[in-house]
Amino acid sequence: MKSFKFSYDRGNDDLFLYSPLSKSMGSIEMGDLIADYNSDKELVGIQLLHASTLLQELAGKNARDIQTDLSNLKKCSFSIKKTNGLLFVKIHFESESGEMNSVFSLPNLQEMSPALACN
Repeated sequence: MKSFKFSYDRGNDDLFLYSPLSKSMGSIEMGDLIADYNSDKELVGIQLLHASTLLQELAGKNARDIQTDLSNLKKCSFSIKKTNGLLFVKIHFESESGEMNSVFSLPNLQEMSPALACN
């Protein structure tokens, strides 16, 4: 698993997970999830808007507990599996109150796409 940096804004309930070694060259917005890709079309960041609500259904916890967990994050790591044009991203969160895992499927970019909003 790769370690990612993270930033959580509890007031807006936004979580940003990113690789400090890569620069985003474009993003794809899918509802409350924004995926950032570098110039090699590799996933380098994920932003979760309304993170506790989004993670609530995936993690099986209530939104208030998830907000507390996200406010006290100690570590975050990713594992990515490429299958049939998709990236399955497993995110592992560690906070003071325990651990939580979530899995998302995202597009696996093969070439630059009009859906990719370039910076």
